[in-house]
This record gives sequence, structure tokens and C-alpha cells, in this order.
Amino acid sequence: MMLVRATRSIPVDLEITWWYALPADDIRHQDSLCKTWDFSCRCALCLDQQNTPSNVLDRRNALCREFCRLINMLKRTGNGDIENAERVFAAAVVTYPWPAGEVPRLSLWKLQFIMAGVFV
Repeated sequence: MMLVRATRSIPVDLEITWWYALPADDIRHQDSLCKTWDFSCRCALCLDQQNTPSNVLDRRNALCREFCRLINMLKRTGNGDIENAERVFAAAVVTYPWPAGEVPRLSLWKLQFIMAGVFV
């Protein structure tokens, strides 16, 4: 059982939403919701995952792995091709068909965070 308290008055008929789990840029998140809560999420992130062809998701994941490999090499050795990592990042960006304002791009956020560490 979960007890939730409002910190302000809630208008009648206002829809209240709650995350069942932290969002993840992975279709397994949706599968987990369905199995655990018997719930099918219709948020923009889950709909994007469901509607994006598997070959595009596979490409996105491969680009993310390649980006991480390139950045890790740069961090370990001090030598690396930051321009190539940026090209890989740009290729990952175009795997998202919807604008970032409509669908969160969690994979890209992680990559941007990793790249920021290179410049710090």
C-alpha cells in the first residue's frame, strides 16, 4: 500500500499521474510495467519505443555503445577522435523521429553527460 499526501488542494476531475518505475529508454521498461502492474503505459516515451521499428532501436543502441567506446578510449589514453564521437552522437540523434520537446531522449541525455565529462 502506498500513502500519498497532496501538498496543495487538488481540483475536482484533475488527472493525477504517478510513475510506476523510473523511465528508461528501453522497451523492457514497458514490458516490466505490463507484467508487474498489468498496465500498458501510453506516455510519449513508451509510445515512441513501441512505434519505432526494431532495426532503428538496434541502430540507436549500437551507436550509443560505439559512442561510449570512443569516449572511454579518449578518457583512458588521452588520445582519441572527439570529432568521430560527435559524428556518432549526431547519427544517434536522427534515430529519434519526434522532436525532443515531444519525446524525451534518455539515451542522448546519457551520452551528453558522458561527453561533458571529457571536457571537465
